[in-house]
Amino acid sequence: MVNFGVFMFCTANTMQPAELAIAAEDLGFESLYFPEHTHIPMRRWNGEPPDRYGTVTLNREGIRPYGRPSDSDTFTFAEEYISLYDPFIAIANAAAVTSELNFGTAISLINQHDVITFARELASLDRISQGRLSIGFGGGWFPDEMADHGIPFEHRWQIARERIEAMRVLWTKKECEYHGEFVDFDKCWMDMKPMRRGGPPFLLGTNSKPAHRRVVEYCDGWLAPPGTPDMLREGIERIRRIADEKGRSMDTIDLNVLGPVTDEKHAESLIEMGFDRLIMWLHIGTPTDVIPQLKKYARIKAAFEGA
Repeated sequence: MVNFGVFMFCTANTMQPAELAIAAEDLGFESLYFPEHTHIPMRRWNGEPPDRYGTVTLNREGIRPYGRPSDSDTFTFAEEYISLYDPFIAIANAAAVTSELNFGTAISLINQHDVITFARELASLDRISQGRLSIGFGGGWFPDEMADHGIPFEHRWQIARERIEAMRVLWTKKECEYHGEFVDFDKCWMDMKPMRRGGPPFLLGTNSKPAHRRVVEYCDGWLAPPGTPDMLREGIERIRRIADEKGRSMDTIDLNVLGPVTDEKHAESLIEMGFDRLIMWLHIGTPTDVIPQLKKYARIKAAFEGA
């Protein structure tokens, strides 16, 4: 059975996390996801004032904006990237007013957190939410943001893997220690354990050939970002092929896709590809803007309930 979730950027000026969660649960959605950026460094800013929507323009030199190639010399950050709520505070707020709705990040920049503190925070949130948490994560694409957190861009994926491995140790062992190149701590006690055995699942939120291998090697699932049908289909095929080569059952890999869903035919095509969960993108706005989008997605969802 396929699950249907929704995703939105939440700020102080949009529909609030708690009211969005209540509306999503009332309409029968299975999950709700929030994004993360800690801050947007200004060193690439071209000096032009934000446009009427609050969008700022930055110099693209030496980076791939949003992880994608571009021929432009500049790229933009929309206002909501600059004024995001912390996703984990948003989830705590939303979990407090719901009982069935699951929650996740899409995506969390896990390298930008202290690993021991983060492990404790996630375990606490998983327990307070009664096991309703999952972590969509990425290594990060914006080197300036990572640099402010002391993260070397070229080592981001090794650091991400070590942090996930270390958090799993902290979540499952009475006496915890981890020794990697970038994450290293001696024996300690950290007895705040998640509700679920092993902790919240980690879903890798990027689409590339190395990403598909990483999904199989150390993740609980794939959270595919918006992409063309061919890109998404190829991603699932590669994950299946790598899983077969490594002897891992696809039953242990959760397949999620994030993006706008236009209609039932579009949803059906994603389900036929093999996705277990469709996370449908809500455009930011007040309740007046968001509720009609939720109702539209609920009608699409209703066509597949029980399928």
